[in-house]
Amino acid sequence: MSSITLLQDEYGTSYTNSEEIHKLAAEFYQDLFTSESPPRSLSLYNLNTKRLSTIQRNSLDMEFLSSEVKDSVFSIKGNKAPGPDGMSGKFFQHYWDIVGSDLTAMVLNFLNNRALLHKFNFTLITLVPKIKNPITMTNFRPIALCKTVAKVIAKCLATRLKNVLPTIISESQNAFVANRVITDNVLLSYEIHHFIKHKKTGRE
Repeated sequence: MSSITLLQDEYGTSYTNSEEIHKLAAEFYQDLFTSESPPRSLSLYNLNTKRLSTIQRNSLDMEFLSSEVKDSVFSIKGNKAPGPDGMSGKFFQHYWDIVGSDLTAMVLNFLNNRALLHKFNFTLITLVPKIKNPITMTNFRPIALCKTVAKVIAKCLATRLKNVLPTIISESQNAFVANRVITDNVLLSYEIHHFIKHKKTGRE
């Protein structure tokens, strides 16, 4: 298993002690993901005037069913990396006749009764190097290895939302449009820039 034996901070200071490396990594992500509470110069509430219909709102408020949980379990890729409990989606799919009822009861208790078990959200973080021989935290890409139970819960919610999202989002919101990826924006801006740069005549 690969390990980080040397790490540099933003000032170029090198650390080789494991405790210092752990502290540096933790502080890096704490600073990265800590909000600075910027002033709200623009109201975000009036940017989108689209609203859900009563039928759509009621469909979101309905209690979740055991069939939805099962569909979510079997829609997960079984060979995805497991979380802290070591059980991948393949485990739950293969042994559904044994563990299915317990898993369904647990997920429905969370979704319908708001019985939050904080251990659902315990996640392993692994750092994947972006380059060969990385020495700074910016050279790593963090990957979260969530528990399969958390993935099932998220899948149930996402499936419900998927039916109503087209009503309230615009085509420019790429993160929510099916078959779109963020790199489409990069390619589009490059093509526009390339076209304008080489256009010699015309006003459009």
